[in-house]
Amino acid sequence: MRRGLTTPSALKVEVKQVAMQSASQVVLVASSSKYGTFSMYRIAGLEQFDIILSDDALTPAAVDSIRKQGVELLLPSDSSPA
Repeated sequence: MRRGLTTPSALKVEVKQVAMQSASQVVLVASSSKYGTFSMYRIAGLEQFDIILSDDALTPAAVDSIRKQGVELLLPSDSSPA
């Protein structure tokens, strides 16, 4: 979590950072399997996202860590039935 969003490609870093800077809202969609993994190049800290969408397999520690950063975290279990 401390490393934020990373990528193995140096070429993608600037493109993704510029896209984030020009967006009115920045949303990260990532499966729980991505949390705790990292690559060589850092794109952004998780606190730079307005919303993070993930699945219910995200650990309670990860959920707490994300929410403590003030980021809205949306999980399938959070939604109420229609």
